[in-house]
Amino acid sequence: MDVSSDFGEIASLKYSKALDFFKAGEYTQAVAVLKEDLAQEPDKHGFYALGKVFLAAENDYVPATKALLEAVKIDKFYHEALSLLGDVYFVCGQGIAAIECHAQAVAIDPANEDYKQKLINVVSILTYKKTNPNLKGVLIECLESDQVDMVFMGSAWLSMIRRDASIGPYFKLSKQKDYSSYKKNMERFPNCDGLINPFFLTGLGKFIVPNLTFERWIKCLRHYLLESVVGQRNLFSDESDIELITCALSRYCFLTDYVMSCSPEEAELLDALSKKINEEAPNPALSDLACYGCYRLIYALPKAKEIAAGLKGGNHVSQIPKSQIEEYFAQQEILKEIETLGKIEDKTSQAVQAQYETFPYPRWNVTSKELFDLQIEGYLKDSKAEILIAGCGTGKEAIQMAYAFPDAQITAVDLSKTSLAYAIFKARQLGIENIRFYQADILALADLEDWAGRFDYIASAGVLHHMKDPKAGWQVLCGLLKDDGLMRIGLYSHCARWAINEAHNVIREKNIGSDGSSISVFKDNITSYLKHKTIKKLEGIIDYYNLSECRDLLFHVQEHQFDLLQVKEHLNTLGLEFLKFYLDKKTLVKYQNQNAKIDPEGTNLEVWDAWEKKNPETFISMYQFWCKKIS
Repeated sequence: MDVSSDFGEIASLKYSKALDFFKAGEYTQAVAVLKEDLAQEPDKHGFYALGKVFLAAENDYVPATKALLEAVKIDKFYHEALSLLGDVYFVCGQGIAAIECHAQAVAIDPANEDYKQKLINVVSILTYKKTNPNLKGVLIECLESDQVDMVFMGSAWLSMIRRDASIGPYFKLSKQKDYSSYKKNMERFPNCDGLINPFFLTGLGKFIVPNLTFERWIKCLRHYLLESVVGQRNLFSDESDIELITCALSRYCFLTDYVMSCSPEEAELLDALSKKINEEAPNPALSDLACYGCYRLIYALPKAKEIAAGLKGGNHVSQIPKSQIEEYFAQQEILKEIETLGKIEDKTSQAVQAQYETFPYPRWNVTSKELFDLQIEGYLKDSKAEILIAGCGTGKEAIQMAYAFPDAQITAVDLSKTSLAYAIFKARQLGIENIRFYQADILALADLEDWAGRFDYIASAGVLHHMKDPKAGWQVLCGLLKDDGLMRIGLYSHCARWAINEAHNVIREKNIGSDGSSISVFKDNITSYLKHKTIKKLEGIIDYYNLSECRDLLFHVQEHQFDLLQVKEHLNTLGLEFLKFYLDKKTLVKYQNQNAKIDPEGTNLEVWDAWEKKNPETFISMYQFWCKKIS
């Protein structure tokens, strides 16, 4: 919650004396001045300023809420106050009230992308039995934005569409035992017009939906549309609607990296469709192209470039396949430009590189623009810091850091040129200019003399545990860090990954391949391999629903896991001091409440180790934490 800036342009001028106290951290005096002024002349800007002061003063939520409500009472269209009020409700656990405030702010000022992001952040953590139509309208505004990070929106969105009057009846067919039963029930609808739902089509492909029932439904719907397109059977009152649904569905399937398996019947239909597209290129029917794109990469078609050139694009739905083709070839050109630092000689590094050249990780569209933690990282703002992202993948974290530290010089390295090409493409697309990308093995960075002790901040989350010797890689990074530098490290937790480990054991014992087809077939037959409890745990992990991410999750060529006592030992050996875990506030508060007496600072890893054993889901993603060199 941002309360560190001024009161806003008007209030800052009108209440300059209070602002001076506010900026000096003298909150009691600021409150007194504002209250005196407001007693003489109630004013919305004054109440907004008062709310900010209360929040800055030890997060005093009750008086802050009252002040902001007064501001909104004076002007119900005061979107700044509504947005801040939504922040307060969110922090206080009042999700519905927070949604109402943020939705009103978006409705009043639909051009404000920050308001949209706040609304999506709150909406994403809840599920819904019923949804206000007005809220759906506001959410469509958010879904249409290309600047809002909605990676965790899938479950909330699904809860809305499954109860939607038009989509719900179709989604109920997900309960059918197989495609034959699904098709039989689909034939009972007079048409498929109910699928042409703006909320459904706009959201489809904007995020992964981590739900096996949804995945099964999408597979059946995809098959049904393929049969209809190849058989030239019209499903809609408006024949052009087939373009809308196939393009939207192709965007979703592309986002999943085609993790869903394809039956022999579908493969035969696809071969026929491919032949038709190639014969009609460069101007195939859009529905044919999009339907093909629900199964296979359209940029791999022989005349893909010519096809893209012939698509209308822009605001037209054909922009979906057009951008997939054009972005791929743009990245192929970028590949030729990437500079390599040193050699990749380690056998494990070479194997990891090969995996990520084929399965770049992760595919993303929008990233956060915020610091990971203001308390820990905030001192680096406006300091022209040198930052290293060691193992940047497809660039999401590097670009987030570039947004958060616009004056910093960021260096990002990775083993995979395919991943780096995606990262560079996104940086250029977003206008980011303060990142230098290189191909490099972390081990080779030790040989760069001018990099020794160079960096103010090094981030390496989810990388070291894929090295042959994670500690050796960590030692290299320590050599690159300034004496007063900050480091953020991510390492897998053995305790949290019990279900993943059971899958690892089966995959190894059964000698299951790690190519795309083998991964899809493994998922189809997972009940033959694993216990129900294990499967349910895997189904709750978002990475399970994307091919590259599932490859990374269950089929990685190299993986080490740790417990917190091992982490503590490595920190001690490397001369590093643990600072803080990167966890959600709810988890941190829970830990503090239970361990305040024995670990008041939250930095005792022995206490955390005991606590993790009682709360094994805490680090399901990984241990991610900040540390620094011991003075």
